[in-house]
Amino acid sequence: MILAAGLTAFAAAIDSWPKWAIVLPAVITTVATGLSANYRFRTKYVNFASAGERLKWVKLRYQIRSESAPDDPKHLEDFVNSMEAIVSAELAEWREGLLAGDIAGKKAPLRE
Repeated sequence: MILAAGLTAFAAAIDSWPKWAIVLPAVITTVATGLSANYRFRTKYVNFASAGERLKWVKLRYQIRSESAPDDPKHLEDFVNSMEAIVSAELAEWREGLLAGDIAGKKAPLRE
């Protein structure tokens, strides 16, 4: 987006370019900014990556604990409960965000 904004200023300084070539970077910048603000790709990616890392940690913790006591069913139960807790928390946060129009922790703008 920053590159397209800079290219718009550069294109405006060149008189020989057609008008569509001068406007195109501004259009791309506007569309990209709107999509980014509306869908919050970065926030979704960070939330997804964070949940993925927590799930990996739960798996690793289970593997380490089950090596020391392979016949202990408590380790498997803890693993399943931890996985369910992480997934349930993520789904609840996602659902609440959808219902409130607050996907990325910011209130959705009022539309008139």
